[in-house]
Amino acid sequence: GHLSLNRNQNYYRTDPSNGNAQLPYIDGMDGMPIFDRNSRRNAFLDQQIYQYNPEGKAEADELLSMIDGYQGDVEPVLTFISVTMNVKRPPFDDPRIRKAMMHAINRQQYIDLIYAGDARANGLVHWPAGAYALPDEELEQLQAYDPERSRALIQEAGFDLPLEINVTFPANTTLQEHSAHLPIFLQQMEDAGFQVRQDAQDLPSWIGSYANENYDCTLALNQDWETPEIPLNFHHSRGPLGDNSYSDGLQDPAIDAEIERVNTIMDHEELVDAIHQLQRDIYEAGPTYLPIVSPFNRTLYWNFVKNIPRGLGTLDRFINDWWLGPEVRGPSGDANCDGEVDAMDASLVLQQSAGLLPALACPTNADVNHDGQLDARDAALLLQHDAGLLPELPS
Repeated sequence: GHLSLNRNQNYYRTDPSNGNAQLPYIDGMDGMPIFDRNSRRNAFLDQQIYQYNPEGKAEADELLSMIDGYQGDVEPVLTFISVTMNVKRPPFDDPRIRKAMMHAINRQQYIDLIYAGDARANGLVHWPAGAYALPDEELEQLQAYDPERSRALIQEAGFDLPLEINVTFPANTTLQEHSAHLPIFLQQMEDAGFQVRQDAQDLPSWIGSYANENYDCTLALNQDWETPEIPLNFHHSRGPLGDNSYSDGLQDPAIDAEIERVNTIMDHEELVDAIHQLQRDIYEAGPTYLPIVSPFNRTLYWNFVKNIPRGLGTLDRFINDWWLGPEVRGPSGDANCDGEVDAMDASLVLQQSAGLLPALACPTNADVNHDGQLDARDAALLLQHDAGLLPELPS
């Protein structure tokens, strides 16, 4: 499908830093899903779209070094894969089993294998939440990867090794790199003394099972959580949304009361301290919701996208004072943006049109005859101009 959004002519806000100019600045926005990554990349390189999320740091660095026309933006991803346990179903009604699950998770392995180091370990409050998350040094003590400890806790709870558990998950989904998390999770569980009975469900069925709490344990997708409230509410008896969906929490009145008290604190420093202590208390009780890791998100823009919001997560979708300005580029025909129009530009256009060059630094400049195509006709005009046979190129 295709989505077209037009500027709201009656929008109430103006920009006080620009003579109270009427917002928003852009006239509209067109959007369409491009599911194939290579197609998205090529559309970005050809300036058919103005924003692109590379697969990771390596691709971002490649593009930034290849073409001068980009701006890069790095932000934390506000979501993650989590392990959610149902305390109303054995064996997860036993805090020792929940702690065994916690110590079975080697977060560094997810960071290294899935994100090539471009991620950080989460505690009960994910690290992109900033000061509300516990320091890394403390997390290394509270949720240390220790499969031998997991095995000991399973036996201490009265179970033989391996302990068989049911785990549901959405099948064959690349959302949030879930399909890459799954084999790592399964191997880590085996190493820690768990034998996983896999219950792979299609995505709609899994969402229904999760919402209706029809699971023992699930390797779960998550929304973008921009505050610590929802992750902590997973440990409340009424669940993350307060309607007894997704999780019944720890069924611990003391934890419930502490969560409710934290949600009333207005002073920032007091709130940070209270959320830190709440997390420590949940660790002591045996958490039921374990965020794994959150990666970094790298976004590339063409250089004519101005006033790009940074550090806002999904809130940037509501910012309305960014605009499209003139592209930073040389004259018409300057395909490599070096300030000169010469035979080198013609050579680059020919290579790109033949598929030998993935992209040009300034493709808009390279379309010399403005017919929407980059081909030999543009190269011919450039060569004629370079030889002095064509005094001026079309502007």
